[in-house]
Amino acid sequence: MIKRFMIVILCGLVVAILVTTAWFTKVDAKKKYYTSGRAPKSNALWSYNKKNKTLTIKPNKNNSKRKAHYDSFKYRSKHASKVVYKEGMTRIGEFGYCCRYQGFKSVVIPGSVKTITADSFYENYRLRKVVLKNGIESIGVNSFKSTYLNHVTLPATIKSICEDAFADATTSDIYLNYGIQFVGKGAFRKRNCLIPDLPDSISYIGPQAFRSNAKLESVILPKNLSEVSEELFCDCSNLSECTLSESITAIRSRSFAYTSISEMIIPRNVEYLGTDVEIPYKNQTYPEYAHKVVNHWSYEYDCTWDEFGIFSGCNNLKKLRFNTKKLKKVYPRALEGIGDNVVIEVPVGYKDKYQQLFADGGLNPNVSIVEVEVNDTDVDSVRLNRTEFKAKAGTKRKMELLYADEPDNVVWESSDSEVITIDSSGNASANGVGNATIKATYKGMEFTCQATVIESDANDDVNELKKLIKKQKEYGAKDVSTNIYSNQYKWENGRLKEINWDFTDANGEIDLNSFTYLESFTACGDCVSIWKLEGDDLVNLKTLVINGWDLVDVNLHLENAKNVSIKRCDTAREYDGD
Repeated sequence: MIKRFMIVILCGLVVAILVTTAWFTKVDAKKKYYTSGRAPKSNALWSYNKKNKTLTIKPNKNNSKRKAHYDSFKYRSKHASKVVYKEGMTRIGEFGYCCRYQGFKSVVIPGSVKTITADSFYENYRLRKVVLKNGIESIGVNSFKSTYLNHVTLPATIKSICEDAFADATTSDIYLNYGIQFVGKGAFRKRNCLIPDLPDSISYIGPQAFRSNAKLESVILPKNLSEVSEELFCDCSNLSECTLSESITAIRSRSFAYTSISEMIIPRNVEYLGTDVEIPYKNQTYPEYAHKVVNHWSYEYDCTWDEFGIFSGCNNLKKLRFNTKKLKKVYPRALEGIGDNVVIEVPVGYKDKYQQLFADGGLNPNVSIVEVEVNDTDVDSVRLNRTEFKAKAGTKRKMELLYADEPDNVVWESSDSEVITIDSSGNASANGVGNATIKATYKGMEFTCQATVIESDANDDVNELKKLIKKQKEYGAKDVSTNIYSNQYKWENGRLKEINWDFTDANGEIDLNSFTYLESFTACGDCVSIWKLEGDDLVNLKTLVINGWDLVDVNLHLENAKNVSIKRCDTAREYDGD
């Protein structure tokens, strides 16, 4: 009897479950997700392409009164693989809920959007590619914080990168173009990426901007920068070389703590070392531009630090050379943590004064302080554009002495004219196989570059093209053909004549230095995202057509090329450009 009763109960439960499931399934089936509408909290319009899973947001030019369909918009943004903001959109902040935490992998933002507002793509863990068009001026607070972008290319119009904009983000190399004026607090904090150059247009870099970046090995600070902020390069464990510009007047606490710096020159205009821990940093003077672009610019000094020294934890530090004769104040604990084996060089006649200032800053009394003659010539930033290169016999390379105020007075020499010759303008010609040293003499200073010349072989083009393709695959390019004899490449007598990467996903850095016989290079299309292009001796180049939206770093020397046609393209048009 009991057994029958249990069977009846079980059968009843099964029937109830089936009926309930069927009812909910029916309800879900009735639910309709629209493919277009008006974006909630905005007058913009949206549409969704099911085939390629692209969500498009465009301005409502005709002031359409379409329904918002909030649930549909949220559902589509969650399942989209790509989001495209059309030209004419001016803001994306109101769509934060379609940008953050969603599933799309790429986004295109037009130049009509002047500011990418705060938190726009914060913690979008699936986002891999961002295309920022020319016209965008500011990247807001936390915009791309905690993302996993494959690469970032900043347009030439960017003026400010605000607080934590790329903090805790995992990306590859990033190129900061000339024109950027403001880099906010923690902008690239805990972000392992190589930043090849800091343009001289930057006048302010906030505290912790590059903290804990393990890929930084060498950096030259911009000419217009006035101070090295707190913890700017703190915990950049592989940073071994940093050149401070003559414009620097203050070096703040922990700015180089726990780096691999071995030597540093303190430039002539430095007046302050460290930070006054009793005065909040927000009360200090900031550049006018900072107040215009971001509200979160203030930096509360962290009084929980165990160490305040500028060079705390720098175990490789051996020498500090003070070229400055203007030092006024060394704040308490600014020089703590400097080891006994470090030698500090100061200008002749300043030892007694600086010894007292250093003691105020907590310097170890066992550190040696010696007087040296200081050269008053402003040469700290002068350097060669390259310190080594490899070239094939019969090719050329362009040598330049960067930041030389009188470039016509640079004297160029080669240690072996049979290997390398160089003219008075810095044009180096590779003549024969071997090694040579190129020397530039300027105002009593000497700069050298090691050159290696290898034999020019018809097989070189094959090997070099394979290397170029391999590099593209490392950048994630899937459409670039690995078959070197496909229709993407044209050969003649064993030499590469053309590369056609139109409508592929070619991206990253393109180095054409090895292709002396190349006549044509084209790369246009929606997915092309090349941000750096190099080529020194493309004497046979006749056609260069490239998508210019992401291109921010160009190093082409075409002085020896004749009748070369250079065009920049986007998805809609092709036109002559620089």
